[in-house]
Amino acid sequence: MCGIVGFTGSRDEALLDAMNARQRHRGPDDAGRYFDERDAVSLAMRRLSIVDLAGGHQPMLSADGEICVVFNGEIMNAPELRRRLERDGARFVTDHSDTEVLLHLYVREGERMLECLNGMFAFVIHDRRRRILFGARDHFGIKPLYYSIDPGRFAFASELKTLELLPGFDSGLCTEALSHYLSFQCVPSPLTIYRAAHKLPAAHSFVPSGFIESPWWAESSRYCSRRMPLAFSLSGSCAMRTGRSFRFTPATTWE
Repeated sequence: MCGIVGFTGSRDEALLDAMNARQRHRGPDDAGRYFDERDAVSLAMRRLSIVDLAGGHQPMLSADGEICVVFNGEIMNAPELRRRLERDGARFVTDHSDTEVLLHLYVREGERMLECLNGMFAFVIHDRRRRILFGARDHFGIKPLYYSIDPGRFAFASELKTLELLPGFDSGLCTEALSHYLSFQCVPSPLTIYRAAHKLPAAHSFVPSGFIESPWWAESSRYCSRRMPLAFSLSGSCAMRTGRSFRFTPATTWE
């Protein structure tokens, strides 16, 4: 169990550290943070070291420094994917880090990487080349990923209580979520108990360029049919101001 957190907007090291510290119980072994001034992106991570104890520090950057990932989970088919990537010319620095496999797989396949993955995961990637954030959650939503959108800021975290630290966070209850909880003892995605926060549904991902959220794994559409906006742009202001937003599109298989 690890914890990931991040936001766009003005650099605030104290806020990022506080949000990361709130998830310390998820990852007592290691911590790291990442800032990109041009795109106004801040990422952090708390790590519970399981795979590649010495070489799996996060946030992890690609060799050219253009791709950064924070990742919670485990990729079960990472050894197989690594062998395929090495055959295609990828050069790995770590001994057997599945985080580095994600990095190289994204460089090769972009968002299509999702159809290659077998595991439990929640991750967010900052791509400086395309000036985007790309995030995803595993097939059955084993690993959590919550997010909040405000004018000028998009934020995400592994735990809902981490988002409570955001300045001006609206802690008002979502009555629909409360009704579900009182009826079924659970809150279905994409709702959370707070109006101001949402939970990325299982087998969903986010990339910029549209408005509609849709599953990257077809089976998830049976359970996650509700559509939610997830909108921001690294090259401009929040989509709530500009009208730009994200479309969640299905991935294709890596042949």
